[in-house]
Amino acid sequence: MDSSIKIPDILIMPSLPGVRRDGTPTDADYFNDAQWCRFVRNKPRKMGGFQEVSPFFSGPIHSGLLWSRQFMNIYCAFSPYGVEYTLMDNNGVGSVVTNITPAAYAYNPTTLWSQDYLFDAASGANATLLIAAPLQTLQNIDDPTLSQVYITTLNNLGVMTPVADVKAVTSGGIFCTPPYTVLLGNDGNVTWSDANSPQSYTGGDAGSARVTGSKVVKGLPMRTGISSGGILWSLDSVIRMDYVGGAAIFKFSHLSTKSSILSQRGVIEYDGKWYWVGIDRFMTCNGVQVDELTNDMNLNWFFDNLNFSQRQKVFAQKMPRFGEIWWFFPKGESTECNWAVIYNVRTKIWYDTQISRASGFTPSTFRYPIMTDTAPNDHISASLTVTTGTIAEGDYIRGVTSGAEGVIITLGGLGPYTIFTTDINQSNFSIGEGFVDITSGATGVVSTWRPLYSVYAHEKGYDAIIGQYVTAIPASFTTCDFGLPTGGAQPNANTGNEYYTRITRVEPDFIMKGDMTLQVLGRKFAQSPEILSKEYTFSGDTGKIDLREQAREFRLKFESNVLGGFFEGGKTLVHTELGDVRP
Repeated sequence: MDSSIKIPDILIMPSLPGVRRDGTPTDADYFNDAQWCRFVRNKPRKMGGFQEVSPFFSGPIHSGLLWSRQFMNIYCAFSPYGVEYTLMDNNGVGSVVTNITPAAYAYNPTTLWSQDYLFDAASGANATLLIAAPLQTLQNIDDPTLSQVYITTLNNLGVMTPVADVKAVTSGGIFCTPPYTVLLGNDGNVTWSDANSPQSYTGGDAGSARVTGSKVVKGLPMRTGISSGGILWSLDSVIRMDYVGGAAIFKFSHLSTKSSILSQRGVIEYDGKWYWVGIDRFMTCNGVQVDELTNDMNLNWFFDNLNFSQRQKVFAQKMPRFGEIWWFFPKGESTECNWAVIYNVRTKIWYDTQISRASGFTPSTFRYPIMTDTAPNDHISASLTVTTGTIAEGDYIRGVTSGAEGVIITLGGLGPYTIFTTDINQSNFSIGEGFVDITSGATGVVSTWRPLYSVYAHEKGYDAIIGQYVTAIPASFTTCDFGLPTGGAQPNANTGNEYYTRITRVEPDFIMKGDMTLQVLGRKFAQSPEILSKEYTFSGDTGKIDLREQAREFRLKFESNVLGGFFEGGKTLVHTELGDVRP
């Protein structure tokens, strides 16, 4: 062994903050992988857990809205089945789910609701209205179908009713820039209400304009110097909307005539700037100009893995406490969002995590971000027509044809009967089949049924709390490659030495709860199969981990997978020495 070759006995665990997916694993000084892990102060930190608010929503829920007053938090969920809501306390515990779907609306799998709220001071309501429209754009962002606009009062929610004004239709969505409600439409059409009157689109300040040549698909409010305004996205441009008063009311100016937008829900405002995904890059706007949002970490990985046929499922959500914007997207062949890429506006870094969510909402008053599941849970809402006998809560029923089984847990509600099933994904009830109440002997027919979905409050604790079940959430991060051939203590340096590197000790430095594990991931060459060491378990009291693992190139993987587990990294030290000469 050449004694002239020097390698530091101790080095600080390498890796720049963020996770680089683009390029090869060895061609980056950033963390190689992370799951349920963010970067705070440029150090890895486990993300928060989540708790089920309610399992009794129809779904999947592709949009939602939360409105609060005093101790009342109203969460409204919008799905292909319609509109439902629950009341939550400040801990995120929901009550019963109530259906307020407009009477004229029928189930449509292509429905993507657009909604907002505004105080109505001019139409006799004298209350804040929930305003919503069932767009037919879930599969095609450019679908031209005009949809009716519906309303109900938020402080006294009832079944939503149509706005009587014939101009209250939209194909591109709704947004409110007080005191106006704005409806977006085909061929550049933008229609706004009379001031303080979201039910009136004729007379007063109400009006419309053709602002571009393509469909306008998204709008968000912007406060200009004197009054209301907004930023609009058409299929090929970005447009600023400014209040000017007079006969015109608003003026419109293009910020970009050659832009793109991937998804109506993929746009978000963060501290007076707007961020979104185009069809081939990430974008940002400050209200004056449009710029590309630099991403050399996972841009190609995102677009290469995006299921583009499900582009309208992509949605954005912000986590202001941690300075993050998340874009959830359907990865691979998934038809619902099962991954998220994350941009940290404070540190300008990118990372990602695997997560399955259909929609999300970060309220300004409620403590926890709200997200919805992509898969049905073990509940269904069913309408049962009883022909003989009576049924009651707690009764056990069985489908005569399907063999599906379940327990009735509530009478009334959405179905009007809600049934807990033991095996919903494999043995569903068939519409029109007979059923037998094993408990009482009653018989009848399953008239209709629908799957139910869960709503969660996120960043709450560190575990997954679903009903009565509490499970650990695995969280991990993996360093970049380091070792003598790639520069030793200087990962990916220009020169290296043809020796194995032996790790003799690791001195963990974490704020942590519960045990963690350390594993060495080694390779002989960049494209060689990975060789995994055994897992070394350590706790918050562990001063050092002694080991003798050697590899030509290696990474270190740290993982937390215990109830209540948490970590935040510091300056972990790695002891190394020269290993064997590479054969």
